[in-house]
Amino acid sequence: MRARMEAGERQSDRAGGALDEADKALAAGDFDRADDRLKEADRALSDPDVSTNPESEMLKTRLTDLKVKIPAARKQREKEELAKKVAARREVISKAVTQYRRDISKLDEKPGDRGALQAARDAGKKLHDEMEWDRDLPQKDAEFKGYLDGLRQDLQDGDKSLATAEKAMAFVDGPVKLREDAAAAMAKAKAEKVPDEKVKQLTDVQDAFKRCASDAEKAFADAPALEKATLVTAPRPLTGALVVKDCKAQETLAGKLLVYAKKAADAAAKKAEIARKKAEAAEKKKAAAEARKNHARR
Repeated sequence: MRARMEAGERQSDRAGGALDEADKALAAGDFDRADDRLKEADRALSDPDVSTNPESEMLKTRLTDLKVKIPAARKQREKEELAKKVAARREVISKAVTQYRRDISKLDEKPGDRGALQAARDAGKKLHDEMEWDRDLPQKDAEFKGYLDGLRQDLQDGDKSLATAEKAMAFVDGPVKLREDAAAAMAKAKAEKVPDEKVKQLTDVQDAFKRCASDAEKAFADAPALEKATLVTAPRPLTGALVVKDCKAQETLAGKLLVYAKKAADAAAKKAEIARKKAEAAEKKKAAAEARKNHARR
């Protein structure tokens, strides 16, 4: 019995020391060490000889209390850390949302402006990246998930504006540029002096204006808002519809100029043919005269 009592005292002292260390680790927030010390105390108090020590019940009560406190404290720490992560991410996302909305509003102020479109693109990408940066976080916090879901819904109008702006820029790079290039080519064709080259250039001009109108109407079918949107600002503002109207008018003008150019080319060709035949006749006459002269010498 004495040996058992001595063994029980040793194990109780061992358990008490481990429980003291577990308490300190818990207070310091070192939950892994607290768990480790708790297991050490549990092993010591599991020795049957501990029951011979009058402090054993108190030690076991402390052990039971710590088995509840440590997981609760760990859970509270995880909850607080999660709340900090959510708050930090919401702050970052909120700033990205503000910038995105600001850049989207500028698209309406500057239609067809490449700088404004690129800024909105960049802001949209940054916002998307920030919202998707930690995909596990919304699964851990239902309120944060609801915030993101609601935000995606709210941002749909902005996304539509950006999509429309992308189509507007495609219109500027397509039909509008075709119109501008065709207008420059028209001026060059008018100044061309070589009839056949003039016909070729005017044919290309007419085709370009025709493509301008055709491509623009296809764009309207995909994005009807472009028809009324101002897509050209200089030398005078033009909506998409007016771009089509102008391209069709210029196509008609190019066609009329082409008719005159073809007539001029035909006339020039006939004149050239007559000149060629006269030259051939003169050459033959000269050759015949030379032949007679040589014959007379013989």
